[in-house]
Amino acid sequence: MFVANSEAPREVITRSLTLFPDGRVELYEKFSVTLTFETAIPSYPFGDLDLHIELQSANHALPELTFVPRHFEFGHDDLAHTVVKGNWYLNGSSSEVIKVKSLSHGGKSRFAVAIFHIKVAHEFLDVAQKILIPLLSILLLSLFINKYSVIYETESGGDNGSWRVGGQLTLLLTLFALKFSLGDDIPATHYLTMIDALFVAVGIMVVFALMWGIYTIYLFQSGRVELGYKFEHKSNVVFVFVALVFLAWILSFLFRTGH
Repeated sequence: MFVANSEAPREVITRSLTLFPDGRVELYEKFSVTLTFETAIPSYPFGDLDLHIELQSANHALPELTFVPRHFEFGHDDLAHTVVKGNWYLNGSSSEVIKVKSLSHGGKSRFAVAIFHIKVAHEFLDVAQKILIPLLSILLLSLFINKYSVIYETESGGDNGSWRVGGQLTLLLTLFALKFSLGDDIPATHYLTMIDALFVAVGIMVVFALMWGIYTIYLFQSGRVELGYKFEHKSNVVFVFVALVFLAWILSFLFRTGH
């Protein structure tokens, strides 16, 4: 028997073999191994990870050797010992037996593989407090500033012009500071997760609002008052539409898998 999804052969720590009077044989083995499995979670902080171990028959093909899992327990009897660390929690466990062909035996014989699944999920409240609520606050404040800091027709672009530009610029710097302060709280991946998409969407929205405000002020200051009014009146509709497009994009991550 060997661990099919391990990086290297397992390191056996303890092994014992017990022969019972009725002919049953019990093999006990404690080993250490580094497992490999799919850990892509594009819907982070939603969704779960399937951490599994695959035990495969090495030399005895079916039906000589098969697996019949009767009891599978994840963790220790000692309740004080926490197996799942950090902001993750156990979300269920299961086992199954499949049949595979082995290339080392010519690819014809089938061997039994017992797969033990351990599903873990991320604590949502931790992410909501640290990431989701601050990001949504920045987005709502950006929309609020754009709607109520109206740029009036004056020589300087209006008293609200400085509030409009200054407010959006402050939110943009706050977004950068939030991203930097979170550090290891956001997984570093080679693909976009839902959290990454949310940062991208909020950043583009704030930059878009900032550039729109600057250009509207420029229109008023350059004497193109009528065009400036058109830009000002259409800004709220445009920003809400863009926000809804980004919302649909972000929610699409809930339906993506790690494959």
